[in-house]
Amino acid sequence: MAAAKKTATFYDALEPIHAPERIFDMKYYVRAPDEWFLAVSDIQGSTAAVEAGRHSDVNFAAAAMIAALKNLCGPIPYQFGGDGAVALIPPQHAVQARRVLAQTRRFARQEFGLDLRVGVAPLSELTKRGSEVLVGRYEPAPSSSYAVFMGDGVDLMESSIKGRRDDSLAQASLIDFSEDDGEPPDLTGLSCRWTPLRAARGKMVSLVVRGADHGALHMELTRLAGVPALNAASLESLQARWPPRGLVREAKSTAQRHAPVVDVDRRRFGNADRIRVRKVRIESPRL
Repeated sequence: MAAAKKTATFYDALEPIHAPERIFDMKYYVRAPDEWFLAVSDIQGSTAAVEAGRHSDVNFAAAAMIAALKNLCGPIPYQFGGDGAVALIPPQHAVQARRVLAQTRRFARQEFGLDLRVGVAPLSELTKRGSEVLVGRYEPAPSSSYAVFMGDGVDLMESSIKGRRDDSLAQASLIDFSEDDGEPPDLTGLSCRWTPLRAARGKMVSLVVRGADHGALHMELTRLAGVPALNAASLESLQARWPPRGLVREAKSTAQRHAPVVDVDRRRFGNADRIRVRKVRIESPRL
C-alpha cells in the first residue's frame, strides 16, 4: 500500500499546546467539523486479560486501530487509551475506514483472541444528540504532537458501542462483519521500543477523574502530589530497548501484509519437483 498523502486539515491549523498544565485551557481547542467521522474501539474483557498478564497484547491490539487508520488517512487526530483508541477521520476516507476497522477487529481476534469493539459515525450524529467533540494539539517537542479531546462526544460514543448509553447511536456506528474483505490490515509502523516506565518515588498511580473544572482539579492534584504536572513520562524516564520484548509480535503483524517474495529454481527429478530457493526478499512500502 502506498503511503498516505498528507493534506492540510483543521487539526494542522491548531495552536499547539507546549506545556501539560495548559492542556485544560479551552482557548487551544476547536470543535471538530460535523462532516468528519469519529472512530472508537474498545477491547471487551480487557480487565481480565490484563490481570492474566496480557497487557502487552491488549495494548498492541488497541493501538492497531491507530496504525491502520494513519496508514489509510495520513496524520489524523487520535488518542490511545490502553484498551481502546479514538480517532477522527476526514470525510474523504470514511468509506475505506470502515473496511480498515473491520480488518483490525479480525486481526485482534485471530492474533490475540481478543474481541475488539469498533464503531464509526459522523460527528453530525453527535451534534443531533447535543454532544460535541473539541480537539486540541499537544506538542511537547518539535515534530511530536498528540491530539487531546474535550467535550462529551467521545464518552457518549464509547459508552454507546459498549451498550451502555444510546442504542440508536450504537446502531448508526455499527460496522458489519460483511464489510471485512479478508485482507490483513496495514499495520506498518506499529511498534513500541520503550521499556516500562518506573516510578520515581516508589509508586505510580493512574487516575480517571471527572469534574466540572478539570483545570482547577489538575492544579489541586499537582499541589497535593508536589509535582509540576501529572505526567509520568519524561526524557529521563524514557529508555529504549533492543531487541524489544514485542519484536516477534511486531514482525508477525506486518508479515501478513508484506509477504516474502521468493525466487526459486524448479527442477524435475523423476516424478517429483525439487525446488531450490535462490533469494528471499521482503517487500514493504516506503515509510
